[in-house]
Amino acid sequence: KMPSKYILSDSKREAFSRKILPTIFFGSLIWLISEIFFGEIFTTIPLPVDFFVVYIIMVIINALLFIIFYVVSRKGKNVIGILIYFLFASSAGILSAPIFIWIEEFSFYVHLFISLTVGGTAIVLIIGLILREKFLAVGYISQYAILLIIGITIMLVVFILIFQITNWIVILISTIVLLCTALIITLYGVIMTNKIKIEFWSFTVFRILRFLLTFVFILFIIVIIIIAVIAGGEALGSFDVSSTSSRKKKKNITAKE
Repeated sequence: KMPSKYILSDSKREAFSRKILPTIFFGSLIWLISEIFFGEIFTTIPLPVDFFVVYIIMVIINALLFIIFYVVSRKGKNVIGILIYFLFASSAGILSAPIFIWIEEFSFYVHLFISLTVGGTAIVLIIGLILREKFLAVGYISQYAILLIIGITIMLVVFILIFQITNWIVILISTIVLLCTALIITLYGVIMTNKIKIEFWSFTVFRILRFLLTFVFILFIIVIIIIAVIAGGEALGSFDVSSTSSRKKKKNITAKE
C-alpha cells in the first residue's frame, strides 16, 4: 500500500489531471516544436559572426523568464505564470536549436531527449484521462502501474521506429528517460500537489518542471560523457590497430631489403 502522500483527494486530482498535467505537456510540446522549427532554420541559413553574443543574451533572458515564472506563480497569478512558462519553453527550444550546428554529433541526442520528455509527460496525461476519478486513488495504484508499463512499451516502440534506433544502449537510455520522466511527474508531482494549495497550482507546475529539468540535464551530461568515452575508446583502438599495421609493414620492408 502506498503512503497517503502519493494519493490524491478529488479536488487535488482534478487540479492535477486538468490543469497541472496538461500545462506541463503543452509546455514540453512547445519546446519540442520550437526546437524543430528553429533547428531547420539554423541549418539552412548561415549564422552571423556575432551570433554567439546574441545566444548568451538569450540564455540570460531565458533564465530571467524562469525566475519570473517562479515569482509570479508563487504569488498565485496562474494565468500570467503559465503564459511566461510557455514563453520560456519556446525560448528554450530556440536555445536548443543551435546545438545542431555547434555540436552536430550530439544533436540527435538533444532532439531525442526533448522528445522523450514530451513522451513521458504524454503517458501520464493519457493515464489520467483513462482512469479519471480512479487516477492515483486508494485501491487503484496497480491499474496505474499496469497502464504505465503499457504506455512506456508503446511509446518506446514509436520512438524506435521514428528515430530508427538500433543501438541497445540508446534504447536502454530511452527507456530510462521515459520511465523516470513519468515517475517524476507522477510521484513528485503528487507530493507537490498535496503540499501546495490548489489556488497556487501554477507554482506546482514550476516545482515539477524545475525537478524534471534538473534530472534531464544531469542525465544528458552523463550520456554525453559515456558516448564521448566510447567514441574515444573506439578511436584509440583504431589508432592502435593502424599503428600496429604500419609497424608490421615497416618490418616487412626492412626484411626484404
